[in-house]
Amino acid sequence: METVNLLKDYILPVGGLVAIVFLIIFLSRMTALINKLIKTIDGADDSVALLNKSIEKLQEPLDTVVKVSKSVDGMHDSGSRALRSVKNIVSSNVGALKSKVQELGKKGEEKDEKSNDL
Repeated sequence: METVNLLKDYILPVGGLVAIVFLIIFLSRMTALINKLIKTIDGADDSVALLNKSIEKLQEPLDTVVKVSKSVDGMHDSGSRALRSVKNIVSSNVGALKSKVQELGKKGEEKDEKSNDL
């Protein structure tokens, strides 16, 4: 019994002291890890700010590209409308155009015949 009391009197305080030492080591390492994490987050904030500045610099050229693209699209649409209009005019007047060409051809033949007759 005396040995158990003696062991209890020595083992419990030593075990408690070891537990406290491990707790202190754990807390100091956690503090160091948190400090590194804070530094990393601060560095990330700087990187994000730099990225935002770069994006702002790119915004103006992108706006210019969009304006040019809209202009090209507008010119394409205008050209397409003009071509469709010409096609519609030609297709609706092809009969009249054909008769005019035939009349011109006949007049040309008549002039050739008259000049041959002279």
